Amino acid sequence: MQRHATLWWPLALGLACWALAPALPTGRVWAQAAAALMWSAPPVCALVQAVWALGLALRRRAAAPLLGLCALPLVGLPWAGEEPAPVGALRVAVLNVNAFSPSPPEGVQAQLAALELDVLVLVEHRLGAVPGLVRAADNLDQPLPRPSYGTTVWCRGACRAWVSPLVGSDRQRMPLAVVDLPSVGACLLGVHAPPPAPLDASGIEPYTRWLADFIEGGRLVRALGPCRAGAGVVVAGDLNHVPGSAPHRRLVGRGLRDLLWGRGLFAASWPAGGGFPALPLLRLDHVLVGAVGAGAPVRVDLEGSDHRGFVVELWPNPPR
Repeated sequence: MQRHATLWWPLALGLACWALAPALPTGRVWAQAAAALMWSAPPVCALVQAVWALGLALRRRAAAPLLGLCALPLVGLPWAGEEPAPVGALRVAVLNVNAFSPSPPEGVQAQLAALELDVLVLVEHRLGAVPGLVRAADNLDQPLPRPSYGTTVWCRGACRAWVSPLVGSDRQRMPLAVVDLPSVGACLLGVHAPPPAPLDASGIEPYTRWLADFIEGGRLVRALGPCRAGAGVVVAGDLNHVPGSAPHRRLVGRGLRDLLWGRGLFAASWPAGGGFPALPLLRLDHVLVGAVGAGAPVRVDLEGSDHRGFVVELWPNPPR
């Protein structure tokens, strides 16, 4: 019995971390940093479980430890090829490129142009132009606490967009980008939530509560910026927290589907370079969709960014 018990300790550790993370206080920086690691532990522990099982099988020269490989699905589903989208689909992305990135803007511009986006919400990084796209809205002329609070909306042709004032607590606030997508009957909400660590955990809860109050059943319940009530909702971008956290559950509970659910480590988006080690373990970037058709998100690595991003194609929700 003892020999078999040693087989499962990595998986047991990951599941225990997931179960205990909600008990940590939401208003403490250390607690939310620890909770993010604990909610993100199961895929990592499942990978350790698989390696541990193989090691035990080789050391003991027995097949029984290979049962530990059953934890592999928790590591996540690998990426498939990009799915074909219906004619008229919109290709959109909300991407966080480090405001203090050492990379030259020409490299970022070329990479963004190659994505062939119809709508781009660019968080933090400030570009004078993006080839093929037109600037629709920004908050760059407002007094911002730091350059990283900047947000710009770019569209292929004319579009209606708005960047909100800073939302959150008195000490920690961030903007929200709102883009009307009438051709698909949707409203894109490009988030850059206040980070709960390393300085101040007070902003993310009021930010996501304010946002969730506009959403019910995957649709806007009242107008927001250029978007009308009844539009299907797409929440995408840097939520600054992980799946399972209270901000994530709050938005999913409003009728939004997490298109990256089940991807595990394959969808981990931070840290991914840009001055940080390129070892993504946490999924801070999300694609949540309501009453709108959507394809599988495609992961992109951006030059000079500490985040991986996701591109998603949207189309009108099929009639009931």
